[in-house]
Amino acid sequence: MEIRINDKKLDFTIENEKTIGEILSGLDQWLRESGHRFNSLSIDGEAISAKSIQEVFSRGVESIKVLEINTASLADLTALCLINLIDDIDEYEKIPYEDKNFFYTDWKGTPQAVFAQDHLNDVYVLFESTFKNGSIDFSTLKSIAKERLRETETPVVEFDAMEPIISEITLRLKDLPLDIQTGRDSCAAQTIQNFGVITEKLIRILNQLAIQGTVDAENIMGNLNNFSETVNELYDAYGKHDLVLIGDLAEYEIAPKLQELYDIIRMQIKNDSV
Repeated sequence: MEIRINDKKLDFTIENEKTIGEILSGLDQWLRESGHRFNSLSIDGEAISAKSIQEVFSRGVESIKVLEINTASLADLTALCLINLIDDIDEYEKIPYEDKNFFYTDWKGTPQAVFAQDHLNDVYVLFESTFKNGSIDFSTLKSIAKERLRETETPVVEFDAMEPIISEITLRLKDLPLDIQTGRDSCAAQTIQNFGVITEKLIRILNQLAIQGTVDAENIMGNLNNFSETVNELYDAYGKHDLVLIGDLAEYEIAPKLQELYDIIRMQIKNDSV
């Protein structure tokens, strides 16, 4: 059997694989390591639909001459998913109120919903909650989806735009001990909350940069792990209301490590563009 991926013949020797499912399982791991996913499949010139893919898995390889596989990068699939999710919001808004309950039932089986559940679970939960219970404002939901789309399509631009935000939050973290000592509890809580949102966004962008080959995540992993451990200490201290430890961690550990992490990522991006 000949295997072709994106119209190129694959140098692949069947050993113990007896079914299409076994072959695809092995190829899937290899594709994931290269940042790609299956996009479409055809057998001996016949396109295989998503509905019949499970039946195909059990087919024996001896009856097949050519297995053709088309792949797409994870970044491209993520962008397409988000674009379709944004379109889903527009469609949901337009349908009559009495039909909205049926929308969710059909939506959860769509390719974008399935993909989001697997790869963008936090986004999926927000969309599910909106289409199922109407609990989130449409403009807010669309804003979140568009932000994630920018992070996927132009991660370097989004990363660069974070520079003043990183500088501001590091200053606020350094001021956190004073806010705590002077009883500015709401300001301290807002700093912790903003720090969490900013950190999550930075890590999402780092993940996209790594997936798209702009940075080498392994070279950053040591700093990221060190930073993550300190963040966990901060949240643990915050949960215990250990105000002294919160202040010390924020000013002397979190603030400089956050800035250091951002600078290391920026240096890798700069080196990649040279």
